[in-house]
Amino acid sequence: MWSVLSKVADGASAVQRALTDQPGLLVVDMDLPGMHGVEVARQIWAHALDMKIIFWAQFADETCMRQTFRLIPPEAVYGYLLKSASADQFVHTVRGVLIEEQCILARDMHRAYAQASDRQTA
Repeated sequence: MWSVLSKVADGASAVQRALTDQPGLLVVDMDLPGMHGVEVARQIWAHALDMKIIFWAQFADETCMRQTFRLIPPEAVYGYLLKSASADQFVHTVRGVLIEEQCILARDMHRAYAQASDRQTA
């Protein structure tokens, strides 16, 4: 069953609506007013570990990615995509996360991911 979670005004509203509506997939803007996308995901996964989340960011920010990857439970299914992604990249990420239950990291984010994951440079 498909459920649509409409646009929300802020992070607290996103958490509340997600936990109430239980959609199959969330696209979480990392720059939501009032609460960072990382905190939105943390609160949602604390109550609904099976919720699939695509993090949607303006930039491939190493610090933000490090915070995000620290909180992602090992069994979680997620994606990480830049807002500058093409429509095809967006569809690929949604399909990979929602249907194929794969963790998808946009190609242009690999360098920031590698730096965020490297214990010596992070």
